[in-house]
Amino acid sequence: AEIGQNGVLEDSAITWTIPQIAGNSASETVSVQASVAAGAEYITLADYQVSAPGFEDPIPGDPTYTFAGGSVPVWAIQGSGTHSPYTNTYVETEGVVTGVFPGLNGFWIQDRTEDGDPATSPGLFVFTELFNAEVAPGDLVSVKGVVKEYFQQTELNLGSPVNLEVLQSGVPLPAPVALAPPADETESLAYFEALEGALVTVSQDAVVVDSSDRYGEYAFVLASSGRERLFQGEQNGIIIMADDGSSATHEDQSTLAYVVATGDTIRSLTGPLAYT
Repeated sequence: AEIGQNGVLEDSAITWTIPQIAGNSASETVSVQASVAAGAEYITLADYQVSAPGFEDPIPGDPTYTFAGGSVPVWAIQGSGTHSPYTNTYVETEGVVTGVFPGLNGFWIQDRTEDGDPATSPGLFVFTELFNAEVAPGDLVSVKGVVKEYFQQTELNLGSPVNLEVLQSGVPLPAPVALAPPADETESLAYFEALEGALVTVSQDAVVVDSSDRYGEYAFVLASSGRERLFQGEQNGIIIMADDGSSATHEDQSTLAYVVATGDTIRSLTGPLAYT
C-alpha cells in the first residue's frame, strides 16, 4: 500500500538504496505498509537481504514476523537461528509455566501450540531477578519484557511484577520431548539450540560420565549410546548435563539435594532445557 524511504517496487521486490551508513553502530530504517486479509495471524518476512560494495555475497536476515495482535508467540521470539530476532526488543507473550527456579531468578514457559518448524523452540526462560514471581507449573501466564541473549540463551527480562499476569491455573503441561542428541558435536549444538527452553525428558536408562560437582551439576549419556566413558577429541555431542536449578556453590556434598557418581545408572529425568 505504501513504501517509505524512497523504496522502489520492481518484479515483486522492493529495493532501498542507502548511500552510506555511518560507523559506531549507526543504523538506517526502511519501511513498507500493507493491508492484511482478515483472519491472518501473522505475516512472515523471510526473503530479504543487504548488499554493498566490498561484500562478496548479499547477506540474508533471519525470518521475522509481524503479528496481527499485540502478543508474539514464544516460537517467534526464539526464531530459527542461534539468536532471537527480537533481541533488545520489548515484547509481550504468553505460555504455560513448565518449571519455577527461584535459585536461577526465574521460570520457564512454553507455547500451547507450535508452528510446526522443528528449528524454532516453543520454550523460553523468563528472568525475574528484581522480584519474586509467584507462579507454579501449570499456570498460563502473560509476560512482557525485553528479549536478551545471556550467554546465547534467549531470555525475557520482565523487570517488574506488573509485567506478569496469571491468566489461568491448572493447565496441562506440554508433552516433554525425549532427548536423543547426536554424537556429532556440530549437529548436537543445532539439536540443543532447537530445544532451548522446551520441556524435555530422559525416560530410558542413562549412564553418569561425570559425577556431581560443587555447582550441583553432573553429566550423563544415554545407555543406548554404548559409551561409559568420554575422552577429549572424540565426537561427544551425546553429553547431557543435569543441573539442580540453583546458582549456589556447595562446599561439600552434604548440602546437595542429590549426589551421583560416575558409572551410576539413572532414569526418569524431566525438566526445561537450559542451553548456553
